[in-house]
Amino acid sequence: MTTLQLPDLYKAAAELVALQKEKNNLTGDLLPRMVLELNVKLGKLAELAGMGEWHRTREPLIEQKLGLTYAQYRKVNEGQMEWPTRNPLMEACAEVYGGILSIAAEAGYTDDDCSAWDDSLEGDNADCINEMIFYLNYFRFEQESERKKEYFRHVIYMFANTIYYRFTIDWDDLFTAVMESIERQRRAVSSDEN
Repeated sequence: MTTLQLPDLYKAAAELVALQKEKNNLTGDLLPRMVLELNVKLGKLAELAGMGEWHRTREPLIEQKLGLTYAQYRKVNEGQMEWPTRNPLMEACAEVYGGILSIAAEAGYTDDDCSAWDDSLEGDNADCINEMIFYLNYFRFEQESERKKEYFRHVIYMFANTIYYRFTIDWDDLFTAVMESIERQRRAVSSDEN
C-alpha cells in the first residue's frame, strides 16, 4: 500500500479546484467564497465534536452526532477502542483539510506552505476551532502577502495539532479520507452536465 504524502493531496486538491473553475466557468477572486465555505465546514466539525451548543454538555451531543456513548468516544480518543462504524468526525476533518488545501492552491501557495509543525495547544477544543476561524478570516482580509501567508499557516498549525492531539486522528487515515473526498467531488463535478 502506498502512503499518501502532502504533495499528492495538494496536487489532487489543486486539480479539483481547476476542474471546478473550468466546469462552472468561475473567474475572479474566489477566495472569499472558499473561506466562507471553510468556515461552514469548521462549524460542522465543531458541532460533530460536541461543541455546537454552548448550553448543553458534550455527552448528549456526542451521542447524538457521532452515534457513540460518551464513554465510547473517550475510549476512541484515548486509543483504547476503534470506531465501531464509519467515523463522521474523520469525514468532517477530511472536508476541512480538503478545503484548506483548495484555498492554498487558489492563493498560489505550494504544498510546502501547507505543512504543519508539531506543538502543544492552549485552551479547549472550542478555543482551537474559534482560533482557526479567527485566523482564517484574518487571512481573508489581509492585503500584505507575507502576513496573509502567516495567517494561513497558523490555520494549518491549529488544524493539524487539534486533530492530532485533541481528536487523535492518524495522519495516514486522514490523508486517505481527504483523497477519497477529493475523488468523490471530482467524479461529481465531472459527471455534472451543467
